[in-house]
Amino acid sequence: MIFADDRQLEPNPAPSWMGYSVGRWEGDALVVDSVGFNDKTWTSRYGVSHTEALRTTERYRRTNFGHLQVEVTYSDAGAYTKPWGFTVNMSLAADTEMLESICEWSSDHWTTSDAAPVSVPPDVLARYVGVYSGIYGGNKRTIDVSLSGGQLMVKIVGAADIEGGLGTAGLDPDAAQPLRARSQTLFEAFGLGFQFIVDDKGVATDLVEVHISGPYKFPRQK
Repeated sequence: MIFADDRQLEPNPAPSWMGYSVGRWEGDALVVDSVGFNDKTWTSRYGVSHTEALRTTERYRRTNFGHLQVEVTYSDAGAYTKPWGFTVNMSLAADTEMLESICEWSSDHWTTSDAAPVSVPPDVLARYVGVYSGIYGGNKRTIDVSLSGGQLMVKIVGAADIEGGLGTAGLDPDAAQPLRARSQTLFEAFGLGFQFIVDDKGVATDLVEVHISGPYKFPRQK
């Protein structure tokens, strides 16, 4: 809910999932300022957290018929050293209906980041090393899995260009991140799950990226 009746932001709203928002027009842009968020959400799909001091500014512009540009800026002195954000360009999907996106599993099925990691033998990890490629969100995505000092690492090639602005939040998705084992084949990094599909010899043939929008399967290229 965005209040557009010239009211000001509440100085100390009760924290909620969606926050408290007011909107105003600046030329052809609808500018929405929001505060009052709880600290239980992310500011990116990679698990970038925030505090209850988070403030967001969104600028919505229709650049032409059928196209919408959205600029988002995050400010949170309790979590970030400076404001950061991203810009996304959207296209109208004519003659379609919006579908609700929900978590299909309850929190009883979730694992927490402070859970004890699983130990996976080095020879098993070595069978997962390779380059995996496929389509994610309509774009080609390449995932590079390597082994360094006995630690399995993952690099999502080009993720910074897709997500935008994550480096200013202290997270560089174009840099390799360690994969934390949850089982012999299931790992996590960037706030995402990575499931290796193996053949009868234990060699990985595919990598499945586990995300709220659905599992994305990436065949092994080399």
